[in-house]
Amino acid sequence: YVRQFRRLYKLNDNLTAISWYPTSKKPSKAIITIDSIKEVRLGKTTERLREHAQQFENESMLSIIYTDGNNDCAALDLVASSPDEANIWVTGLSCLIARH
Repeated sequence: YVRQFRRLYKLNDNLTAISWYPTSKKPSKAIITIDSIKEVRLGKTTERLREHAQQFENESMLSIIYTDGNNDCAALDLVASSPDEANIWVTGLSCLIARH
């Protein structure tokens, strides 16, 4: 079973973190800092996406691989509204990661 939520993701004004809403988490938990992101992948590159996301286009999917608050590796798997939107996120985040 994979939980699916419709959320809005945004980059903060100083380009140092991604946050999302709505969420039941505390605002401090609904955030991933750019410094914690290790990799951004386009397509169904995680086991969870390969197993549970057959109904979505491969080109519209992306995964953000990051270290969480416990310093464990985690993945945020996303489905963009279009392949172009997914590419914009992957390209933009990859550039920000390279700058950090």
